[in-house]
Order: sequence, then C-alpha cells, then structure tokens
Amino acid sequence: MPGVVTMRSMRHRIRLLAEPYAGANGQSTAGAVVAADDTTGDRAAHRKLALLLVAGCAVLVALSAVAGHLLSGRAIRPALTALQQQEEFLADAAHDLRTPTASLRGLAETALRDDEHRTAALERTVRLASRMGDLIDGLLTRARLMAGVGTLASQPLRLDQLVEVVVDDIETGEHHVSVHTEPVVVVADPDLLRRAVANLLGNALLHGHAPGLPAEVDVTVAADGTVTIDDAGPGIPPALADSLFQRFHSGSGSTGLGLSIASWVAHAHSGTLDVGTSPRGGARFTLRLPPRTK
Repeated sequence: MPGVVTMRSMRHRIRLLAEPYAGANGQSTAGAVVAADDTTGDRAAHRKLALLLVAGCAVLVALSAVAGHLLSGRAIRPALTALQQQEEFLADAAHDLRTPTASLRGLAETALRDDEHRTAALERTVRLASRMGDLIDGLLTRARLMAGVGTLASQPLRLDQLVEVVVDDIETGEHHVSVHTEPVVVVADPDLLRRAVANLLGNALLHGHAPGLPAEVDVTVAADGTVTIDDAGPGIPPALADSLFQRFHSGSGSTGLGLSIASWVAHAHSGTLDVGTSPRGGARFTLRLPPRTK
C-alpha cells in the first residue's frame, strides 16, 4: 500500500511518498519507489495566503460596519428631525395657549360671581376663544412651514391696524400701553404676525417694569414698516442680547419661547428683530418688515 510520510528537519519540511511494486511473479513485492519533496515553500505560501484572507475579511467587516453606520445615520436622520419638530411644536403650543387659557378661566370666574358684568365677561370669553382658535391655526401653519409642507398665507395688510388690534386684545391690567401709529401696508401672514407682536408686547408687560410698579410701554408703528416697543424696565444686558432670541432662553423663569417665535416670524417674512436700549431706560425691541412697494 502506498504511504505518505511528512518529516521535519531543523529548517525544512519534507514530504515522502512510497509506492511499492510487484516482483516478476506478480505476487510478492520486489521493492518500492520513494519520492521526496521539500514543502517548506508551499506551506509558507499557504500561511501567507491565509493571513491575507484573514486581513481581507477584517477589512471587509470594518468597511461594512462603517457603511452600515453611515447608511443607518442617513436613514434615521429624517425621523430625528421630525421628532425634534414635534417637540418644538408642543412647546410652542404650550407657550402660546397658556396665557389665553388663564384669561378664559379668569373671565369664567368673573361671570360666575359677578352678575352685573356677566354679559361683558361672556362676550370677551367668546372673542378670546376665537383668538385661541386662530392661535392653534397659526401653530399648525408654522409647524407645516418648518416641515417644508406649507407656505405662508401672505396678503397685503395694514400693519398699524393689526398692532392696534393686538393691543386692544391683550389684558393690560394695571399696566399702561400707549400706541402711536402711521399708516403702512406690508405683505405678511396676519396670524403669524399677530402672534409675533403679541409676544413682544407680552414680554414688555411682563419684564419691562420695576417690581411693584405698573409697566409703561410705548408701541410705535412707522411708515417704513417698523414696529418699536419700548419699556421702562431694567433693560437687556449686552451679554444676553445675542442669545435672547434662542429657544428656551430666559432669565426670569419663563419658558423663553415668545421672543424666539417672534424672531422666527420676522425672518420668515424677510424682516428682522433686534433688541437695544430704550430712551426710557429699559429695552427696545424693533421689528422691521419690508413695506409693500406700489
């Protein structure tokens, strides 16, 4: 029977093959043919090939992991963006609806306990409920615009009249608001612009006065499409001016969304919103919108 034997020396690996052959009578074995071959080079080449295959597999696995990470990141990015927009929408909704909801409750309580002013309170309740519906529509519109699935409902409107309506609708209480307007027409979304002006005025009434004193707020509408709101409060420190319009930035316990929403509305209408020092010593917010060209 043929046999294969592998022999090792100090430096070489030799493979031997023995093949017997029969004698003259065909029955007995007369001898064997032995072949020898040095397999050291073949085994080195085999080891090299094995190492190359292992290294190649490792590189392919690494590339697959990187590609999978990049592809999964691109696939999940729209979902993360949608989630962020949803969180912003809920935060904005809570901010915008908090004040009119509190006003509705106050009017309802007034109607319950004061028979003399019940009719007037109910009439204001109806107007405020209608305004809340407009606020909700505006929130939905803004969410659609930010998601890229809607457009501004822009139309020509009298900016001075819109500001006067906003001032009339806001509960000023003991505070005093003076309005000075010039006729001016702008092209804007009335609901969104109304929210921006209301947020700026509400901020002035809330923060634009010393503790225990009523606020004195001046609202001016110029013919060039500029709305200026001045208060006599402590003003805005220069270090906070740059971050004042960022979401959730506040220095006095509020959610900090009102000014960021107003800034977003201004830029959505190709306008600007700036803050500076008022001649009255407090803060001056300046909303600029391009007037309609005839």
